[in-house]
Amino acid sequence: WLGAEIRAHYFGDLVSRYQSWQHWLTISTLIFSSAAFAAILNDTWLPQHMLWLRPAAALAAAVASFVSLIFKNEQKALECSDLYAGWSQLALDYQQLWDGMYSDDAAEKLASLDKRGQDLSRAGLKLPERRQLMLKWQDYIEEQHGLHVSA
Repeated sequence: WLGAEIRAHYFGDLVSRYQSWQHWLTISTLIFSSAAFAAILNDTWLPQHMLWLRPAAALAAAVASFVSLIFKNEQKALECSDLYAGWSQLALDYQQLWDGMYSDDAAEKLASLDKRGQDLSRAGLKLPERRQLMLKWQDYIEEQHGLHVSA
């Protein structure tokens, strides 16, 4: 249950990080490509000693576009969003199982939930591991459930 909550928060955090990175890459591409276009259209305002700005702005726009294409932050955000939803639902299902742990079918439900957790873990393997971020959310969830041990 707690492990599922930790992972839900972890992937939710990753969603916002990937979206933020993509946002700034998109803004950078827009700014640099606009600057390059403006410098090409109207070179009367650009002093002779600053003509290097034209290729520099075009190169910066190309680099931002390339980085955006290579890192695929939008795709990673969508994958993390799906994982967040899956882990959140799994955490709720574990909590319901905990509340009804003495039911006749508790063992079967637990096995089914564990299988879903394995499937979600497998789906998350293609994303980079951010150990410190996971530890941040582990500390948070443990504290929320009164399990946090102070040093």
